Amino acid sequence: MRILNHTDPTLVGKEGLVIEDTENAFMIGSNSRKILVIKQNGLFQISTKGKIFVVPGTKLIGKPEKRGYKFE
Repeated sequence: MRILNHTDPTLVGKEGLVIEDTENAFMIGSNSRKILVIKQNGLFQISTKGKIFVVPGTKLIGKPEKRGYKFE
């Protein structure tokens, strides 16, 4: 995951693997560092299965098991 835009400008451009996904935030791991990112305030680039998606954080809010999206 890469952070394309965020209300916290220090997070823009950061990227890493999502190691925890909660209702309102992601924990991203990169180079043995962990970054807590509030979903609502950001625009994210997600890469999976060779495809790239740009998703506003507001679309990712909610309990992971209750979200009904698939990246295909």
